[in-house]
Amino acid sequence: YDTFPHLQKMLDKAAHDRSLRLLLNNPLFGSLPVKALRRLAATTEEARFRKNQVIFEGGGEPTALYVVKEGSVMLSLDNLTSSEAQPGTLLDFVAVARGQPHTATAKAMALNTRLLVIPVAEVRGTLASEPEWEAQLVESDGHALSNPANSGG
Repeated sequence: YDTFPHLQKMLDKAAHDRSLRLLLNNPLFGSLPVKALRRLAATTEEARFRKNQVIFEGGGEPTALYVVKEGSVMLSLDNLTSSEAQPGTLLDFVAVARGQPHTATAKAMALNTRLLVIPVAEVRGTLASEPEWEAQLVESDGHALSNPANSGG
C-alpha cells in the first residue's frame, strides 16, 4: 500500500506539467489554445521502448497518438519504404485523427526511446473542438509522419 498518497498527486502534477511544456514547445501543437493543450497534457502518459521494440503494427487500430520525446523511431510502410522519426515527430497522426488503421509499423531505434502517449479519444475530442488543427498537421506533411523539421521548425 502507498504510505505517501499525497506524493502521488505531486508526481502526477509534475508529469502533466512536463507534458504540457513539451506540447507547448512543439510547433505541431502551436495552433491549439492553451486550454486544449492543458486537456491533452492531463491525459498524456510517457512510455519507454527498448531498441527494436514495436510500438504499433501497420494495419492495427490506433489507441493513442505517439509523440517522439527522446530517441528515434523507424516507420516502415512495406519493408521497402521506411523513414526515421526524430524527437518532436507525431507518429501516424492521420490514422489516429481519421479512425483508420495504422499505415506503417513503428519500431524504436534508439536504446532508450521515450514517447508521449496521448489517448485517441482525447486527440479526437480536441480535433472536434479545434478543426483547424488537423488541417495544420496534414498540411505540414500529409503522410504517415508529421515532423517539425520538414516544415522548418
